[in-house]
Amino acid sequence: MEELDKSGLFSMRRVVRETGLSADTLRAWEDRYGLPEPQRSKAGHRLYSLHDIEVVKWMLNRKAEGIRPSQAARLFQDMTTAGEDPLAGLPFTANPTDKLTQLEAIREGWIQTCLKFDEPGVTRLLAQAFAQFTPADVILGVLVAGMNQIGQGWLAGQVSVAQEHFATEVGTRKVELYMAALPPATRPERILVACPPGERHAFPALVTAYLLAQAGWQVIYFGADLPTDELNTVVRQSRLDFAILAGTSLATAPELANMLRTLQALRVPAGYGGYVYSLNPTLREIMPGHYLGDGLKRIADQMPAWLMKGQALVNVELDTMDEFLSNFMARRSQLEHNLMQVLGVNNGEQEQLLALITTFLDNVKASALLGDFELLVPEVDWLGEYLRANEEFSFTPKEFLLALDKLVVDYLDDRSRPFSLWLNEQTARF
Repeated sequence: MEELDKSGLFSMRRVVRETGLSADTLRAWEDRYGLPEPQRSKAGHRLYSLHDIEVVKWMLNRKAEGIRPSQAARLFQDMTTAGEDPLAGLPFTANPTDKLTQLEAIREGWIQTCLKFDEPGVTRLLAQAFAQFTPADVILGVLVAGMNQIGQGWLAGQVSVAQEHFATEVGTRKVELYMAALPPATRPERILVACPPGERHAFPALVTAYLLAQAGWQVIYFGADLPTDELNTVVRQSRLDFAILAGTSLATAPELANMLRTLQALRVPAGYGGYVYSLNPTLREIMPGHYLGDGLKRIADQMPAWLMKGQALVNVELDTMDEFLSNFMARRSQLEHNLMQVLGVNNGEQEQLLALITTFLDNVKASALLGDFELLVPEVDWLGEYLRANEEFSFTPKEFLLALDKLVVDYLDDRSRPFSLWLNEQTARF
């Protein structure tokens, strides 16, 4: 988009007619916030540019979203300082079809610029998007949907870990910027949003916190890796009406379950969600809390209903496999080392193989803590998809499971027999 003309050409009357803002308010914004910045004629009259008119429209759009003028002005200045043009982009359109099409186009552009580590390109595209659409539209339609596509690209071997981390960092900074600009809460209820210990992927939790705060809820956001034993302190010092815990992997599910039980004991209603729970109905059945669904878009609208429901009466007694866990954890390092040797890959792929083995064994541990190896079935499905998509690995999913089973039989004692039988069942699927 070409830069808007900053020449002083238009009178205040013209600006009032173009924007609908009163002359008194326009003067107040200039005095208090330094926006817009009109020039002066020789006679001292204000002369506004096309750029000034678009600044006023931008401020009005932010006000319509619930952002106070002072906060909108600060946001405008922060974006400008960061090298972003808040006004970049096309005029807003209310046509739903056009809106979806344009968001999809912006999302594809954002993904491609992220994959190229093109920070200026990312900045430019997001500035266009936020100038054209509401923050919630961009966060959900570009950032969240874009991160999902990037995750699928990683699974298919088309996106690197570095590219995924870059996109997450870019998205996180942008959501945090808009969250800081939100007006004070208008609802009395206080909602905790956090991730369990070991959970590093906090972007979904951050978006959840933003959407709730935008809707007026009082949000206490802790982000990634909140220690379970800190919950008691948080609850004692903060009157909580509801807690939301977000997790993306089976490996962190036992800790998330422990946090839900802690909240249950403290009589704090709680809910949970995340990618792994949307894939695994069996896992949802044993979690002591409300499952909040697999979409973020309606989370704020659904919150009154969850508050009405109160505490979830889910008290599943988990048959933790203590004997297997003791044996498994004592020999885990041997399993990892020998599985690396058996599967053998080129030096360039050793780090990837170790990460793959570590992730799978972390999930084995989690399933044993939760008392059911069947929780691993989606992880086996993922393993199959990942290996098929990454041709640098010369072994098949079946060969991986057979190799693990042989090592389990060789290095673990009879307490591992249920796991060995389960591995045999999974091997037969391939």
